[in-house]
Amino acid sequence: MKHLIKLFFFMTFLTTYAWAQNNFELLLGNTNKDKYAHVTISRVLSADKILITNSDGAEERIKLIGLKAPEPPRSLPVERDANGIVIEPTVSPETSVEEQSFDYAKKLLEGKTARLEFDTEIRNEDGTKQAYVFLTENNLFANAEILRQGFAFLHLNPLNLKYADQLRDAYKEAKKELRGLQND
Repeated sequence: MKHLIKLFFFMTFLTTYAWAQNNFELLLGNTNKDKYAHVTISRVLSADKILITNSDGAEERIKLIGLKAPEPPRSLPVERDANGIVIEPTVSPETSVEEQSFDYAKKLLEGKTARLEFDTEIRNEDGTKQAYVFLTENNLFANAEILRQGFAFLHLNPLNLKYADQLRDAYKEAKKELRGLQND
């Protein structure tokens, strides 16, 4: 009986916390759907973190829900050809998976426009907003696509499960096909 009472209080706490967090955000107007319906991804910080410019012109850091990606590699000097055009590095056996993960996320997201969707828990433990990212041009679910290519691990939070099935399926596909980080 004691365990049931503890479980009840724990679930009540989680529900109250999520409700309070969302309503606090809504009262401040920080999750206005229109504000995040058409954002520009100005920079990729890692395969699971981006910097966006919202419709108000403000920059915000966003964590992609459902992913845990490796830290990006340290910046290497950019190579350019005689005309000043950046030479894209080729993927070789010496290219680390972390580097491939970061490069894939940059190619997929950087400079693109997207729509963000929030779930129950809007901010993570670090206070960073977290969202599902859908590219505007083709409505591609970026969170799932990064998992599908094997460039992040699945990391679900019990409060943010809106697209959990799609994220799980993408992760399972990467594991089955031994893609990226799942190649062990």
